[in-house]
Amino acid sequence: MSDFPPRVRHGSHRARPRPLRTLVLALVAAGIVAFVVDVLRQPDPPPATAGSSVPPATDSATGPTHSAPRPPARRAVPRAPASPEQDHAAPAGTEDRAAVSARRAAVTVVVLNQTTVSGLAAAVAEDLRRAGWQVIGTGNFHGAVPSSTVYYPEDAERAAEALASDIPGPDRVRPRFGNLSTSRLTVVLAEDVRDLNAGG
Repeated sequence: MSDFPPRVRHGSHRARPRPLRTLVLALVAAGIVAFVVDVLRQPDPPPATAGSSVPPATDSATGPTHSAPRPPARRAVPRAPASPEQDHAAPAGTEDRAAVSARRAAVTVVVLNQTTVSGLAAAVAEDLRRAGWQVIGTGNFHGAVPSSTVYYPEDAERAAEALASDIPGPDRVRPRFGNLSTSRLTVVLAEDVRDLNAGG
């Protein structure tokens, strides 16, 4: 038998043979299969690790591809050298204590003793000096002040309150009266301070 299909005659015209079309389709299919096999055979690129650079991927058909451009690296801005003031910065709270000490040193104080305890005014004055107050004198007071009190001239009430907090006994402050000083704080020590210092 013949390998070719029988020819069909239609009048005087012959049918166009089909083997050429089949051959073209077979070649196209073979090309696709070969391309897929070639792609599958290519090894996978090694995984990127921290700190290593990954080379651009390559394609057998198109050649090396271009990776996205990297942003320019930021230049480190040199820091200005620290000033001596910064190197020896005062710890937290030091500046406040210095300001308080300066204010205390600017206030003049007189301590008067209304009790019968000898030397009480001098002892309290020494304690106030150690606390930063400028005590310029001590003496005795002849009167009837009910409890230890800091008497202040005009516009010195806040300084009097701060001074009273450094004296044992009630924090009692009052405006000056009579012949008390018009320019400095006057402390009058009463029996409450004598009792507190009885054992000293």
